[in-house]
Amino acid sequence: MSVFTLGVEIGVSKLGEQVGSKLPSILKTIPLHDQKITIDNLETDMIYKALDQEGNKIPFFFSRTENKYTPIIFDLEKYDSVNKQYIYTRKKTFIRNRE
Repeated sequence: MSVFTLGVEIGVSKLGEQVGSKLPSILKTIPLHDQKITIDNLETDMIYKALDQEGNKIPFFFSRTENKYTPIIFDLEKYDSVNKQYIYTRKKTFIRNRE
């Protein structure tokens, strides 16, 4: 019975890895240009950095709305340092249609 259980665990693990590795390719993210938000009082010391899988540094900050914290990727072109404002365009992720 333990050999059977081990075989199932190994098989399910491999299947999960195969499906999981393809999942990001079926998702698509689009900006919602009609849903721009101005975030006030953003200072540069509030910017953090994360590493992606290739080792690139990705700047981001957290925004809090209705007791929920959301990480937002920081784009310097969307930041007004004089007024300490950041213009954020909301995005939506959905499953791609087969093309």
